[in-house]
Amino acid sequence: MKTHFSIFFVSIFLTLFALPVATEAAVDGVRVDSESHAAARRTTELAEAAELTAVCEEMQTAALTAVREATNAAESAELASVCDSMQLEALTAVHAATEAARPVKAADSIELAKTDAVRLWDLDDCQQFAIENSPRTRIQSFVNRQRNQDVIAAVGAMTPSLSAESGLGWSFGRGIDPSTDTYDDLSNFNNSYSIGAQMVIFAGLRNINTLRASRLARLRGVQEFQKARDDVSLATLQAYVKVVYCIESQRLAEQQLEESRRNLHSTRRQAELGLKSMPDVAQFEAEVAGFEFTLTKQQNALETSLLELKNTMNFPLDEPLAIDPRVATLTPSDENDAKAIFHNVHDNLPAMQIADYVLDESRLQLAVTRGAYYPSVSAYGNLGSNYFKNLTSDAATTDFRDQIRNNYGSSVGLRVSIPILNGAWQRTRVNRAKNEYRIAQETHNETIRQIETEIRQAVMDVEGGGREWVQAVRKLDATRTAHRANQRRFDEGLISALELQNSTNQLLTSQIEELDARLQYGVKCWLLDFYRNYEN
Repeated sequence: MKTHFSIFFVSIFLTLFALPVATEAAVDGVRVDSESHAAARRTTELAEAAELTAVCEEMQTAALTAVREATNAAESAELASVCDSMQLEALTAVHAATEAARPVKAADSIELAKTDAVRLWDLDDCQQFAIENSPRTRIQSFVNRQRNQDVIAAVGAMTPSLSAESGLGWSFGRGIDPSTDTYDDLSNFNNSYSIGAQMVIFAGLRNINTLRASRLARLRGVQEFQKARDDVSLATLQAYVKVVYCIESQRLAEQQLEESRRNLHSTRRQAELGLKSMPDVAQFEAEVAGFEFTLTKQQNALETSLLELKNTMNFPLDEPLAIDPRVATLTPSDENDAKAIFHNVHDNLPAMQIADYVLDESRLQLAVTRGAYYPSVSAYGNLGSNYFKNLTSDAATTDFRDQIRNNYGSSVGLRVSIPILNGAWQRTRVNRAKNEYRIAQETHNETIRQIETEIRQAVMDVEGGGREWVQAVRKLDATRTAHRANQRRFDEGLISALELQNSTNQLLTSQIEELDARLQYGVKCWLLDFYRNYEN
């Protein structure tokens, strides 16, 4: 009997207490499994998206390790400098291989998500479109057409002028009757015809100098058109790199946000088991909210940079523009002698040729204004005849043909004009032309100095930018290693959530710095390569 009662009470206890607890545990187990599967799925997606990035990181780390060993073994500053160059070449090669292999996903550009099939625009495509559709290049092409017309007008000013003239007239009142050579009340009809030609023989060489100046202006227009193309290309490059920077920054923010969410999920589960405290959970919740804010900020910055790029390209603002974020980093030449580069490109750069043409034009314009001091000599000739009829006389009038033949006349002559006094008008023109010539001389000298300074600055930027990129990669490598160690220490309960958050922020900062250093180095290499394209 006691045995039966014991079994009965045990059954009641299991029914009232043990079974609900087991049921709740089972439900929690299902929820945990569901959350674990979701977290695992997000982890898998992130791993697939960052697979090539991890490979790139491993390649960069291996390259840096190998070259760092050589650097540590260097016994002179010269060998250390060679090792830095080796590091830069290794980083450039690794980055180029990674960018060529990395597929472009919809998440890389917000415009890709707006349409199913969209063309990817790389840097060359954007620059070509901007050059072809830039209002600046179009305006310059019309300016060049105007200067071509100026040349035609200058040539025409040196050719003879020919004109024909005819007139009809009636006169009434007292006058001399041609038939009687006496005064009488007359009513006459006159009809005259003439043709004349005139040519300037000498005008102080003003026409010749004007023609030469207009030809120089036309040649200057060709260089201004090329400079406009170069300026548009450079502006497009800067806007394009800004978009790529925003795309990559958004990708980094997404990675850090996903990592923070995983840490938050793990901390919540550990807090339920009593391994973590609620302040740790709150710390990670604040971190997730902060990275969500950073991601939203980067998305807005990407929208703004895309709008700026469209405006620079003169691209339709309401059409999607999908940017290929894979930017190849140029490898500069080993011989970056600024003085040699300036000497080689001095005569070919559009800016330098424009300054030369402006100086020569000012000199010719001064000669044109001085030519007005000299006498001008021109030759002229005229042929003419006329017909006359007295409307009040009954006398017979000579036939029209006979009068035209009989009244035929011609004249030839030279005309000389000597300027004597014109109220100092010509003198002020010459003084203005002198001042313009002096201004052109100073501008020419300033342009030479400016170009040489820009080339020297470009060489310094490439060398300094390369060193900055190498150091940024070293810093990122060290920060990434430290962050992985901190992540393991946090999982083992050795550091707090605040310390892990600081490590995460440092990693994101290092990634942004490496991205900025790499893109800026690419821009500087492109600028130096731009100057090298004009070498003899």
